Amino acid sequence: SVDGRVVGSDQSLKANRIANPMRKHVPFILLVAAFAAYLFGDVLIGRAALWGWDLQTAFYPFLYSFQKQLHQGHLNLWDASWGLGHPQLAEGQSCQLYPPMVLLLLFLPYWKALNLFIVLHYLLAAFGMYLFAMRRNLPASSAMLAACTFAFSGFMMVHCIHPTVIAALAWMPFVLLFVDKAVSDGRIFPSLLWAGVVLALQILGGQSQCVFFTVLIATAFLLCRCVARRDVGRWKQVTGGVFLMVAVAALITLPQLLATYQLKSVTLREVLSRDIYVKSLGLSLKSLLSLTLPYCWGGPENYAGDAYFWESTAYVTALPWLLLPPLVMLRPRSRETWFWVGVLIFGITFAVTQHNPLYNLLPHIPVFNWFRVPARYLLLSTFALAILLGRGHHVLSSPVGVDQQRKVAGVVALTGLFILVAAAALLMGVQLKVNLLRDVWSSPTFQQALFGTDGCFLLVEAIVGSILLIALARRSISPHLTTLLLAIMLLADLSRVGVAMQCKVDPAIFVYEPPVAEFLKSKPGPFRILTAINPASAARFEEVRRLPPEYQETAMLRPNLNVLHGLANLDVYVALEILSAFNFRTLCTLPMDEALLTYSRAMSRERVTLRGPGWKQRHQLLSLLNIRYVVTTESITAPGWRLVFDRGVRVYENQGVFPRAFLVGAARQASPEEALRHLMTGDIDFSSVALVEQDLSFRLPTQPPVGFRGTVSAMKYRDTEVALRTRAGHPALLVLADSYYPGWQATVDGQGAPILQTDYGLRGVEVSSGEHVVVFRYQPPGWRLAVLVSLCTVAAVFAALVVTGTRGRREPSCR
Repeated sequence: SVDGRVVGSDQSLKANRIANPMRKHVPFILLVAAFAAYLFGDVLIGRAALWGWDLQTAFYPFLYSFQKQLHQGHLNLWDASWGLGHPQLAEGQSCQLYPPMVLLLLFLPYWKALNLFIVLHYLLAAFGMYLFAMRRNLPASSAMLAACTFAFSGFMMVHCIHPTVIAALAWMPFVLLFVDKAVSDGRIFPSLLWAGVVLALQILGGQSQCVFFTVLIATAFLLCRCVARRDVGRWKQVTGGVFLMVAVAALITLPQLLATYQLKSVTLREVLSRDIYVKSLGLSLKSLLSLTLPYCWGGPENYAGDAYFWESTAYVTALPWLLLPPLVMLRPRSRETWFWVGVLIFGITFAVTQHNPLYNLLPHIPVFNWFRVPARYLLLSTFALAILLGRGHHVLSSPVGVDQQRKVAGVVALTGLFILVAAAALLMGVQLKVNLLRDVWSSPTFQQALFGTDGCFLLVEAIVGSILLIALARRSISPHLTTLLLAIMLLADLSRVGVAMQCKVDPAIFVYEPPVAEFLKSKPGPFRILTAINPASAARFEEVRRLPPEYQETAMLRPNLNVLHGLANLDVYVALEILSAFNFRTLCTLPMDEALLTYSRAMSRERVTLRGPGWKQRHQLLSLLNIRYVVTTESITAPGWRLVFDRGVRVYENQGVFPRAFLVGAARQASPEEALRHLMTGDIDFSSVALVEQDLSFRLPTQPPVGFRGTVSAMKYRDTEVALRTRAGHPALLVLADSYYPGWQATVDGQGAPILQTDYGLRGVEVSSGEHVVVFRYQPPGWRLAVLVSLCTVAAVFAALVVTGTRGRREPSCR
């Protein structure tokens, strides 16, 4: 019927209206998917796994421990296999409260979960930047270039070994998107609530410095948007909105923030000089050359060299720099353009610490002095360059007058020439400082930078990029074809950098059990090991030399890899290490002829010099810490040690090791400084006398009673709960060789008992004569209240968003 044809026609038109807007996004989706498949295809299908220093020493072990606890139905609040025990949840890098990570760990092996986690967040970063760029009125083609530049920039690719950085940055465009909605749509409250939720995801992702950058740029962007709209009267609302956003994020993530704050207050970072701490891993002036020549100081393996590759590379190709001058020339009054130029300059200025007067002031400014690695300020420059590239492409894609076309051609050509000349001149100038003029041209660094891959790509981009941009402005070539060629050139260069930054291994490494681990796991516990291995010495052994490099790391049980094999190692690597555990580890590993200036405790900031003890004193210290085996490549000839394994690495057994928990019949009161001195000199027999910082409730003699005997048997030894049965004929002090840390509580026969800081950094509990059951439980202070506040905040935010969303559909927009 006619009515039927009309209805069918209407439905077809409606379907077309829905489909047509989606078509413009297809190139972006296909391009990003294809590029991600090129970079990570073997990772996604499980044929390879990402590898690198922080991945192997932190993230894989973190997630292995967390997944093991997660499958048992609880979080990994405390892990006894890390050093003397460590509050694992407080390490934000473990991502235990980050929903995407939890979901992945529920269904995939930990290493697959981490690799998929990294790839998904690269895609999320591209998607977020694409949405934000389109929100700022850029066409799909320009938004696509901006998204690819940000998501696959040198900064993002170099941090593939820092998944928490990738996770935090992936959410950054979404925060700015909701901030923009707050200003543009006139509905500040719901938009900033959403921004707060996204900011909470950033915090739970585990990289607080990136969260700080996000809040910084979001606040500045809010103010910029208000000024651009000449809506100065809304500043009060905007300021309140920023506080709302941060408050919502803080309340949602309170359990994580509280745990991290409690840990940070007892770590070495808390007592370090702010002047030194804030400047650490900043950039030198010459490092800025890596913005155009990413490998001018060497390859990506140059971790702590002139370029700090694994922390700071912000390479985005030459295209954004080529587009910046014509953008400013054609839109000289665009406040937003100048805002992003300001962000670009701000990021570069704060990333450089050499000869930078700002760093005389910055260590004394709250919040700014919380973070190290100022090189990461280049993140802001990377984000700004991505947006400026998109805006520049959009401006050149728009109709341009004949006179302006000539000006654009001249400006682009001069910019390309300037980039080439400036890069060569600056590189030569730096080389002149270390080489004679006649040796500059023969310098390997100079030749590799200018005549190697770096120089070739820079030359091609400067010439071909200039030609394409001029053609785009003059419409000499189809804008679609020009954009495609620009995208290919952009991604070709970014892939060159991105692939080189990646290290991949055979996933079989995650099930590889080195012979030394098999041997140690066959021994009854609990006990700890200490790895003291010189990789160069280990390479002399055939059993180690024949293994691939990454397997050699595992075979030597390098720091934290012990966790993957269920072994407790004193020598661990954590970002926030308990100060007492750090000092214990230093004393056990410091060579006899070396000294280290440190602090005795975080609260008092008392300085103390640690000196490597002799083997006799070191033997007693290792025994006190329940270190039964030392894994090394050297020979130990001191008394009390027996060689029990010699296959590539050597294992020596400590024949005088103390049990994990034992009783002493005597105690002396000593400050942390005095306790450290006694540990270094070994003038006290710690098997019979304990040093305590607090007063005892009943007085123990300073020397053990004649014939004192006490026994301790383990009823239960778990990460967050230890139950011990003690028996002694005299009052005694129970010493547990685990870290003293706030949150641990003890009971004796069901009655609460104080935990004493014993032998500098261990736990002690007083027991009277007779038989007793002593139970240690880890219950972080304020944890339950923080969880309750977090859940209530999530419920309140959800309810508020539902109410405001319903009201928004009923009321017209305030645009």
